[in-house]
Amino acid sequence: MTGGRDDWARYWREVATASGATLADLPASVQQRLDAPWAKLAASLPPKAKLLDLATGGGIVLAMLRHRRRDLRLIGVDAAPTLPARIGMTLRANVDLAALPFADASFAAITSRFGIEYADLAAAAAEAARVARSGAQLCLVVHHADSPVLRHNRARYEALRWAARESGHMQTAANLVQARATMALPTPVSFRAAVTEASRRFPQQSAAAEFLTGLLQLLDAGLGRPGAAVPGLDVLMGRADDELSRLEALFRAACDPDRLAALTGALSRHGFALSPVATIDEHAGGAPLAWLVAGQRA
Repeated sequence: MTGGRDDWARYWREVATASGATLADLPASVQQRLDAPWAKLAASLPPKAKLLDLATGGGIVLAMLRHRRRDLRLIGVDAAPTLPARIGMTLRANVDLAALPFADASFAAITSRFGIEYADLAAAAAEAARVARSGAQLCLVVHHADSPVLRHNRARYEALRWAARESGHMQTAANLVQARATMALPTPVSFRAAVTEASRRFPQQSAAAEFLTGLLQLLDAGLGRPGAAVPGLDVLMGRADDELSRLEALFRAACDPDRLAALTGALSRHGFALSPVATIDEHAGGAPLAWLVAGQRA
């Protein structure tokens, strides 16, 4: 994944779980729809099949496959410079999907969940085809540009961007911390009002109010302690920048019909025989959560 690599390394190390990744919190029934392709794939693979998961992140797909098939040989790769250790699988960091470090025809299956779309589509498709054996199965779950998950994250992005970058409160806080190095200054009431303003501006999105609440708490904690809040401010802003960067990468990667056609066209040109593309929906007739791209290597 891109945007930048250190951001994703921190993300997978600190907050990724077997049910989360870049998704908003989803009801169990919806999560089951997203997980269903992996149950079907696990049931269809031959004994001791070797499988490669592209842009694996925290190994979410591999963990679901291992839960169903302990005999599978599971390998995941990701561009992040470090990845968490996971039992029963091999996760390889700092791997470009356009230059996979494996021999030709190495794998019986290629998978990706919200991953391959972050890469150069043509190059990633070519490399996936190169390392797939004849008859290898392909299963890709790809971000849908009209997904409610994307809508949720766009709203979160706008709220957090305003609070961290556009409102001016971070610069005012930094100036206050600098001034406190020479004199004891209280936290201005404007910072308390800022939390209320954030809630008013973004009534359906808590990110702005949460960020400014954290900022207020850091400033209050630094009262009477010159310079004490500076590291905390840096951490707070760094985490906001990381999240904004990841969300920007998500928006670029999500597939509308044209971007989806670029991906499926590249896969077909490089030897994958694809089934008709399907969507994974919230419920029957509901909004699309993701595209499901499946097939086999010729």
